[in-house]
Amino acid sequence: MRTLLIALMMTLATRAGAVDRICTNNILKFDICEDAKRIAAETSQQLPYKMSDRVQVVSFTANKNILSQDVKLLYNRSFFENAIIQQGRY
Repeated sequence: MRTLLIALMMTLATRAGAVDRICTNNILKFDICEDAKRIAAETSQQLPYKMSDRVQVVSFTANKNILSQDVKLLYNRSFFENAIIQQGRY
């Protein structure tokens, strides 16, 4: 039982260290996860952002070293039907 507990503790410690390495795996030891959070927070204040007449960015999030954005497409059924007809695929 004691051996199992030690093995479990070593596994958990290794995984926690792996998360830290994702954030600071560079020569400068710069924490990219914290910078991603900062960028997401700054960008979120400017949302929703209209990229074009029919595309709008509605959210911006950071998860560890990954930045994600959610985009809303402002299309309706008639727009798609007209696009298909124009392409000759009806």
